[in-house]
Amino acid sequence: MNADNVNKWLTLGANIGVVIGLVLLVVEIGQNTEMMLAQINQSRTDTAISEQQAVFNSGYIPALLAKRDRGEPFSEEEWFRYTTLFRSGN
Repeated sequence: MNADNVNKWLTLGANIGVVIGLVLLVVEIGQNTEMMLAQINQSRTDTAISEQQAVFNSGYIPALLAKRDRGEPFSEEEWFRYTTLFRSGN
């Protein structure tokens, strides 16, 4: 084997290594994307659960929502609580 042949084989091996590395990188990025989507969904679920727990554990929120649904006017304190609740996204 002469030096030219060895150089060709080394170049071919290096190119194959680069292609394999790129394929592995694409697979890793795909796995990372799936993991990030799972974390986003878990975060949304955790937020929804904590919102429901806040309503369930609150002595004020259910009464405010019931009063709102009946169309009754709020007192000043109730209006403050309601606007705070509204701004929080619940």
